[in-house]
Amino acid sequence: MKPKPTYQELEKELEAIRTTNNLIEKSPIVKFLWKNQETWPVEYVSENVKNIFEYTAKDFITGKIVYSEIIYPKDLQRVESEVSSQSKIGFYSIKHEPYRIFSKSGKIKWINDITLIKRNENNEITHYEGIIIDITKQKETEKELIKSELRWKFAVEGNSDGLWDWNLITNEVFFSKQWKKMLGFSENEIQGSLQEWDKRIHPNDKKKVYEDINKHINGETDFYKNEHRVLCKDNTYKWILDRGKIISYTSDNKPERIIGTHSDISYRKKAEQELQNQNKEYASLNEEYKTQNDELIIAKEKAEESNQLKTEFINNMSHEIRTPMNGILGFSNILNKPNLTDAKKKHYINIIQNSGNQLMRIIDDILEISKLGTKQVKLHEKEICLNDLLLELFSIFDIKAKENKTPLYLYKELSDKEGIILTDDTKLNIILSNLLENAIKFTNTGFIEFGYNLVKMHDSTSQLKIYEKDTGIGIKPEKQDLIFERFSQEEKELSKNIGGLGLGLSIAQENTKLLGGKITLLSEKEKGSTFFVTIPYKQINVNLDKENLVNDKEKKIEKEDQFTILIVEDEEVNYLYIDTLLEDIELNLRTLHAKHGKEAVEICKNNSKIDFVFMDLKMPIMTGFEATKLIKKFRQNLPIVAQTAYSTRDEKEQAFSAGCDDFISKPISEETLNKIINKYLIVSK
Repeated sequence: MKPKPTYQELEKELEAIRTTNNLIEKSPIVKFLWKNQETWPVEYVSENVKNIFEYTAKDFITGKIVYSEIIYPKDLQRVESEVSSQSKIGFYSIKHEPYRIFSKSGKIKWINDITLIKRNENNEITHYEGIIIDITKQKETEKELIKSELRWKFAVEGNSDGLWDWNLITNEVFFSKQWKKMLGFSENEIQGSLQEWDKRIHPNDKKKVYEDINKHINGETDFYKNEHRVLCKDNTYKWILDRGKIISYTSDNKPERIIGTHSDISYRKKAEQELQNQNKEYASLNEEYKTQNDELIIAKEKAEESNQLKTEFINNMSHEIRTPMNGILGFSNILNKPNLTDAKKKHYINIIQNSGNQLMRIIDDILEISKLGTKQVKLHEKEICLNDLLLELFSIFDIKAKENKTPLYLYKELSDKEGIILTDDTKLNIILSNLLENAIKFTNTGFIEFGYNLVKMHDSTSQLKIYEKDTGIGIKPEKQDLIFERFSQEEKELSKNIGGLGLGLSIAQENTKLLGGKITLLSEKEKGSTFFVTIPYKQINVNLDKENLVNDKEKKIEKEDQFTILIVEDEEVNYLYIDTLLEDIELNLRTLHAKHGKEAVEICKNNSKIDFVFMDLKMPIMTGFEATKLIKKFRQNLPIVAQTAYSTRDEKEQAFSAGCDDFISKPISEETLNKIINKYLIVSK
């Protein structure tokens, strides 16, 4: 036997019932309970029944109002039949279709109820219990929607526009008769589906169509609108104006249906295209006229500029020729005067000779540019050593650079053997001479450097990239193409003071073209310039006789081992001298050049393959003593040999204290150099 509940348990159960009833009373859902009798006597109904029926709960419980009497007459028979039939079958619940009732004020309201059937142990029905929900507003919305759709369809079917109706939940699409007719189809030829719609949109328009539709679905626009092409039955495309709007939403407020129209705008599009073509044609004619007009203006400006340049060139040439001629004729006359001292005679003769040389250079430039202009210059290639040619140029221009107090540096990437090439040395000499002349002329502070690199091309060929770099006055970007034209100079006022015909770079460019190369420029005003002369690398394989005299042991060392030597030297001539001596040593040597101690430290940090260092002690920026101390901190076993023009005992001790491994005095002899190399490289192997 089930135990009798305690007082506390009864209190808890009662409180739970009160809570449930309170929730029901505050909700729009009405709870009911009636006995199993034909008159449906109500035993209980929640107080909020008044919100729907306008009758009180008491009206129903006392029998003042009988529920079956307020059901809409046309729905009463169906409701009673559903209760009767489903009760007899033995269901535990009754499923009603929505039905109507009359409220106290006579209003018709739509009701939906859910009823549970309560049975006893003998399966006899004792009660009906359930809830009632007012769905009047939902029904009114559906009714208005149907009316709206009927009006929409009626309006659309009566004109030339086509209607479409897209169910976003099922992706089913309704196409009106006119929609199908617009594309050349009969009513039964084409089925309503999203796939059918999708495949008829022109591929180039599809992305924009879906972008616009999605914007509307996502609430970004009030309606959908797009102009695109649609495929017709005859496989042609027709332009349509496509418009649509969401007309219904699901219970969770998600878009459910979009209705829209198609309007044929093919004629409008055709007219627009014709107008656009005409505009393009007019624009093309206008552009052609403008181009011709611009070309005439440019041609006129070029002709005027050419005449101006020629006039300036003639005036400049007159000045350039008269200046040395004045020196030649003037001092020739002075030499005729009696009682001149030998020193003065020598000085005047020197002036005459220099003026003559200056005049010869002017004449050479004029003749050179004239020959180049008439295409009379021919290429005469021969076997040369590129390193020798650059050393000759260095020896000539280093004197001029020192007179100008500007350091001149030379960089050679290849060995003498690798640098034996086939080219026209005269033209290469002319090119580099003009570049170096300009560099010395326009560089007052900083340095000048020239040399070359070997560049591998994509087609497996190689090219020599010869360069001249300076820290001179630089060239404005808008003037960088102009300076290669004949008689052109960037700064005319400056050039008047310095001199020159303005032919040097034009001569260099023309000769570069003859060598099958190209000349380019990188420059920034007041920061300097770098000229690049790129020519084909035509290497000549030469077997030097002295190679055959090297003994087997030396050959083995040369073939198997490569040594990298860093020469730290601020004087370019001294660097070139050491580099030249090293070339005669029968070893596979590669040299690097640092112009001061700070640069030497950076090179040693970034290059772990350096085997040996020649360290000058007296240098700008950072001395050899300081550089050696810093290098030895991270390369303790790297041999560093000090070299200096001073060889005092104090200086030697200072060098060894800084960390130098050995000490040699300038001038360095070939024998001394060989001993040092043998001591620190070959023997160490």
